[in-house]
Amino acid sequence: MKGSFRKRGKTWTFVVDIGKDPLTGKRKQYSKGGFRIKKDAEKACAEFISSYHNGECVINDKMTVKEFMTMYLTHIEVKVQKGTYKNYSNVIYSRIIPRLGNIRLQDFRTHHAQMFMNDLTAEGLSPKYIGYIKMILKGAFRYAVDNDQLRKNPMDKVLIKQSRRITYNTWTITELQTFITSAKQSLSFYHYISCLIAAHTGMRRGEVLGLRWSAIDLVNKRISVKETYSQTDKGFEFKDLKTSSSFRLIAIDELLVKELKEHKRMQNEWKLKLGRGYHDLDLVCCREDGQPMSPENLLRVFKSHVEKLGLPKMRFHDLRHTHATILLSLRENPKIVSERLGHSSVLRTLDTYSHVIPDMQEGTANTFLNALKDHNFDAM
Repeated sequence: MKGSFRKRGKTWTFVVDIGKDPLTGKRKQYSKGGFRIKKDAEKACAEFISSYHNGECVINDKMTVKEFMTMYLTHIEVKVQKGTYKNYSNVIYSRIIPRLGNIRLQDFRTHHAQMFMNDLTAEGLSPKYIGYIKMILKGAFRYAVDNDQLRKNPMDKVLIKQSRRITYNTWTITELQTFITSAKQSLSFYHYISCLIAAHTGMRRGEVLGLRWSAIDLVNKRISVKETYSQTDKGFEFKDLKTSSSFRLIAIDELLVKELKEHKRMQNEWKLKLGRGYHDLDLVCCREDGQPMSPENLLRVFKSHVEKLGLPKMRFHDLRHTHATILLSLRENPKIVSERLGHSSVLRTLDTYSHVIPDMQEGTANTFLNALKDHNFDAM
């Protein structure tokens, strides 16, 4: 990259060709004038070229962070799930733009981002949420780098307070059994089966509510998890799972198989009773008329019944954590638990449920000692 110089009247101007604007495809030049002598123009030109290569200048030197983030949202809208796009939009419009929107993109530096992160911490936001905001900003600026609008990502060296390790509310086997027994007697058959599936498989709420009979093999006792269900402003929708590891086969136990058969029998009774009024979407967890269940209604019913029983407070999602914790405490292979949950790796499983590890370690130590005793180790 080189500059050219010309004299206009009594002052000098430099011009640098900086390629094509990725937004318009047109050739783009940067120029600046008003220098009294050519040597001053040459010095300023060299400083501009240096800052450009260091990632401190953008092709559209008038674009603000607000304009850029709006453009970025348009770019990702067709690439991410609707829920993800909504979350990104909320963060960008409620957090990022109000604070950083008026800064020119070419003037944005690491210290702007670091001050922003520090202020969020001082505001009392959780480290996890601050990390989420940082992730969005870093991804947006990565897009700018990929499209030659920036030469360096200003978020690369930004530091934030690390999130504390999250511990989940879980039930013991006895508490879980108390809930399941009562739920069968007190809840509607479709609320009960939803809770039972979650507790016995570790499936997510959306996976449970999106489960169809065609994905269940009652003979070979397994469930194929391949889609999820969510409710949006425009109604309900079924969609593919986010990651390849989420697509999985889960072995199910005799009790769940028995309850699923009974549930299917009750569904068939409702089909006969309602006739054409039954909306057959092949759903396992649905209302009496076959329509999808409301995720929020399921949460309310679950929370209300937990409070009624006086059990330790839990979210519906914590049935998933309870399932995993019980399996790990029973010395199930973490790899198997990871596959049941649809985690991307066993490391994620062990990190998420690290609170179970100390008890497992104690059992392992005793196993080792007993093995030595069985072999009449002299030191014993």
